[in-house]
Amino acid sequence: MQSKFILPAAMLMLSLYACTKQNDDSKKPIIDYATYGYVSNWVEIPNGNTLSIFSNSIDPIKGEYLYKGVRLGINIDSSGFIQQTDSSFNFISRGLKDTTTLQYKIYGDSLLVIQNQSAEIKYRKVR
Repeated sequence: MQSKFILPAAMLMLSLYACTKQNDDSKKPIIDYATYGYVSNWVEIPNGNTLSIFSNSIDPIKGEYLYKGVRLGINIDSSGFIQQTDSSFNFISRGLKDTTTLQYKIYGDSLLVIQNQSAEIKYRKVR
């Protein structure tokens, strides 16, 4: 008779524990979307990594970025600050310790190519 109650009691305990478990969001980047008037979303060709750029102006870009993906040869953090010059993007880490400068070219309004000496990444703009 007791064995009939052990399984339901164990399931109840596990479900209550799962409800109390919270994700640690303290390490997730926080971007104030209300601060930025422009958001550009780019998807890497062909693997689908994404680069989102948040800025107050279209040209030159100065704001923040989110990069979801891993790319050998392009060493940027998953989030940080971005500054555009005539032919390069400066990706600045959140701690303002590291800056990675990458050359870029924009073709039309839908193709972005970012490169350095060892890698080239092509992105298409998501509307």
